Amino acid sequence: LYHMSVVLELLASLPANEPPPRPVYEQQRRLRAAPAQPPSSTTTSLDELPGIIDQAVRNYLSDPDPGRALLLALPPGAGKTTAMVHLAERVAATGQRVLYAGPRHDLFDDLMQISQRPTWWYHWLPRQTGDEHRPQTCRYAPQMERWLSRGYEAMAMCQNARICGYDYVNKHCPYHLQRQRSEPIIYVQHQHVSVGHPMMNDCKLLIGDELPISAFLRPWVIPPAEIDIPGVARDIEQLLFGIRNLTTIKPPGEQSSWCGVQLLEQLGGASYIQSLCAAYANIRPGIDIITPELRDANDVDRQPYNHLPYLLSMLEQEANAALEQSEYVQRILVSGEGMRLLMRRRSQELPRHIIWCDATGSARVYQQLLGMAIEEIRPVVPLVGRVFQVPASVNNRTAMTDDKLKRLRQQIDAIKARGEYQAVSTITYKGTRELLQADGHFGAERGTNRYSQCDALIVIGTPQPPIPTIVQTAAMLFDTRMVPPFNIEWTTRDVVYEEQAWSMPVAGFWSDNDLQMLLEQHREAELLQTVHRARPLRRSVDVWLLTSVPLPKLPVRLIHLQELFGAPPGVDIYRWQSVVQYADQQLNASGILTSAQLALYASIQAAAARRWLTALAQQLPDAVLGRAPSAGRGQPPLALTRQRECKEFTAPNIDLEP
Repeated sequence: LYHMSVVLELLASLPANEPPPRPVYEQQRRLRAAPAQPPSSTTTSLDELPGIIDQAVRNYLSDPDPGRALLLALPPGAGKTTAMVHLAERVAATGQRVLYAGPRHDLFDDLMQISQRPTWWYHWLPRQTGDEHRPQTCRYAPQMERWLSRGYEAMAMCQNARICGYDYVNKHCPYHLQRQRSEPIIYVQHQHVSVGHPMMNDCKLLIGDELPISAFLRPWVIPPAEIDIPGVARDIEQLLFGIRNLTTIKPPGEQSSWCGVQLLEQLGGASYIQSLCAAYANIRPGIDIITPELRDANDVDRQPYNHLPYLLSMLEQEANAALEQSEYVQRILVSGEGMRLLMRRRSQELPRHIIWCDATGSARVYQQLLGMAIEEIRPVVPLVGRVFQVPASVNNRTAMTDDKLKRLRQQIDAIKARGEYQAVSTITYKGTRELLQADGHFGAERGTNRYSQCDALIVIGTPQPPIPTIVQTAAMLFDTRMVPPFNIEWTTRDVVYEEQAWSMPVAGFWSDNDLQMLLEQHREAELLQTVHRARPLRRSVDVWLLTSVPLPKLPVRLIHLQELFGAPPGVDIYRWQSVVQYADQQLNASGILTSAQLALYASIQAAAARRWLTALAQQLPDAVLGRAPSAGRGQPPLALTRQRECKEFTAPNIDLEP
């Protein structure tokens, strides 16, 4: 007993072990009371919007050298594309050329439906082989694509006398002859803004449409067999051999790639890499050290990747950062797929005047992309339609189990029944589109008008790229950031719903502004774009959001699942409607439903059956709560009846709450 008392005393003196905090994904997401959000005091009507756009554009163009770009962050459906098409034609009427950059080729057809001067426009065609749907512009389009992927300049192949040569390029090549087009407005792709365009210097104005971020990113992957470069110096050869060898070795721990300090150590250490790169300081990006002389177009596949200038520059940056501080942004990743260099493209020359239209665009993103200050016009326009949000779950892609899909189908059916809609459209993830019989998926609907006739649009889920994808995108976009490294801690912060007195814990990179901004461009911005596919700005339409993420500047009415299904507290909302139907059938058939019958049908306990029976009495017309006819022993069970002669009874101590 004495020894036991000593042990107990020692145990009592030890500090209590607190349970570790739960990961974000295990934390409960539920509505929390928040200070009421008043509606925006400064709103712009649809009638006022054209005048605001016109005045902002005129003020901007009146400055001969603004040194900034104009971002028109107008809500989808506000008519910004129409305004920009007419602006392009107005500028062209003064004898000046305009470059109009869009995200895809088929947008040109939409622009021509708006244009008042379609003959003033020319659609710049890419290098392509001809078929029944498109003309041929390049005899060696596939070889040119592989040549560019190996890191060489296009003209080095075009001007090669053994392939095309100067004479063919200047007099006969369909692709290069496009430079002689006389139309004042040239429609190009986003990529032409980042890599340059032959007619860029001739243009007074550049008009951009939608977010062009992917055109500025260059995640260059060099396959393992292509890492070696023949004919280089011995020490460079050993460096490349070391990198290629790492593609066959699994990194330690849970890492998927060799990167950062571990990569440098495998290659000889930061000091050695620093001195090696300094010895070859003449090899820098932009200088084609090893541009080969091609014998013919098919000789492309026998040429090495021209990655060395970029690799040495990036290795030197990482070695310098490692010697100063061990943690830094990593842009060289080596794995079984090969060597991935996270790079970006930068426009060399742009017109002095740039107007970009992006409803959900961030001024900080465009400042980073275009390399200049951004003037932002972002009016708040009230919606004509209504937006309902069911904040029961974020409905993320990884949670789409069979049970989750079944419940989502029930929510969709409840929404259709609630609104008595005639034409309902749905948008969700690409991978679950067929499973939910949806009409479209995230990432493919921007700019489309094919949902403008539905009377209800249901948006299911929360689009979000994987965390590594966001981090790699940030490494390319913010290419001058080395230290501090990106803070990938995934935490929650309460975000208030617009014009509501409620908030929701939302997960994100709240400790790193750059990562959080990119996350919101892929998550919140994509949701906002999807909501506006139904054009609620201009017409009476209902949009239903099946996600818990609050969206900025979007007033919503919050609908709880209990309200959506018309279920009282304390019942299984997903089974409630079937229980109501069963009860109604029983009352019609036999005139009575007992708690025992309900417990057996719903597979619930007797106490729950009594609660559910009480709730049914409040919902079914002409239903009376009472006791079943006495069987002679004990108290009769609680029952519902439509027989008025049954003694009415309000069950005591039956709590409707769960």
